Amino acid sequence: MDWYYSENNQQHGPVSEDQLANLYRTGTVKGSDLVWCESMSEWTPISKVAAFASIMSGPDTPSASASEPSTPSAAPTLVDDFPPATPPTTSSSSSYSPSTPLEPQYTPPMSYVPPSGYSSPSTIPGGTPPPNYLWQSIVVTLLCCLPLGIPAIIFSTKVNSTFALGDLAGAEAYSKKAKLWCIIALALGLVINLIIITLQVVAFSSGVMQGIQEGVGTVQ
Repeated sequence: MDWYYSENNQQHGPVSEDQLANLYRTGTVKGSDLVWCESMSEWTPISKVAAFASIMSGPDTPSASASEPSTPSAAPTLVDDFPPATPPTTSSSSSYSPSTPLEPQYTPPMSYVPPSGYSSPSTIPGGTPPPNYLWQSIVVTLLCCLPLGIPAIIFSTKVNSTFALGDLAGAEAYSKKAKLWCIIALALGLVINLIIITLQVVAFSSGVMQGIQEGVGTVQ
């Protein structure tokens, strides 16, 4: 490794480590002279370099105190002499401490105001629900007119459920529709049954009259 040294403010080298140690041992290079090599970041007095520290204690080598005047060591600097560290200032808008609750980033929803004439589903109107005409619908469906009795059953099943939701007007409308289809099914069923009975009576009467005529013809 090549070494460089300064003597009388002039740079010398490169020399080997052994050559520089010999110069230091003989007093050519003083302890305060600066030395440098590639592994060092800056020029350093040779007396501070670990590679040459053992030379100072050699028996045949003049000590550093004899070869150069001693300089008083600087008094250690107390920690109190340094100015107090100033913590970095941060904007109050970006600072956050766990004890400070975060403000909500949303606005609470607006309260809902139901339209006029509407009652809350959880509020069941007082009184009894309107008639559902369920059993009447079943009777007219089975005994009178099957096709027209089915709409009556459908509307009648919706009366109580609509009333339970608080929709009294809707329950009354379904009740009226169930009643109307019951009347239609009953009336049409009666007409159809009346026609069937009439045809049966006419057929029976025709059979009786034909039998009588055949009996009279046989007697003659």
